[in-house]
Amino acid sequence: MAILLELFLSFVRINLFTIGGGLVAIPLIQQTVSEKGWMTHEMFANMVAIAQSTPGAIGINTATFVGFQQYAILGAAVATIGIVLPSVIIVLVIARFLHHFNDDPRVKAFFKYLRPTVVGLIITAVYYIGRISLTGTDADGGITFNLIGTGLFIAVVLLNRRWKPSPIIYIAIGGLFGVLFF
Repeated sequence: MAILLELFLSFVRINLFTIGGGLVAIPLIQQTVSEKGWMTHEMFANMVAIAQSTPGAIGINTATFVGFQQYAILGAAVATIGIVLPSVIIVLVIARFLHHFNDDPRVKAFFKYLRPTVVGLIITAVYYIGRISLTGTDADGGITFNLIGTGLFIAVVLLNRRWKPSPIIYIAIGGLFGVLFF
């Protein structure tokens, strides 16, 4: 039962210090699971890929997967409640009082400088997942370069800039490449 309390408190803490959405939570979740030895970096990267490709918010999905990995269905429920509860409480409080402060210059300044900070945190998450996805380690412990993965990454960026097809198409193609080439 101690693991359940640890899961709950870990995800409450992650949520309290995550402003900007689920992608911003990824580095904090990764740091937590790494420090606690809950899973390897590769397992975490795979979990993030699954969380991103399944319906729902990536931060919540990732918390649910981590909880399930640790304590099955009960762990998934506890981790999910832990990551959602602070947001629910904060949103209810803000909704109650924000309309009184909408025009306050301090509130406007807060959000003006919060946005670039959130972008920085999202880029950090992209860097972390990208580094794991585009490189690996060989049998001798050296770093390898994932040429097919890098090609897929470049193709998705270029195709998305031009045509913007559904993300489901990219996920299906990525999964197909994984089955065929790895």
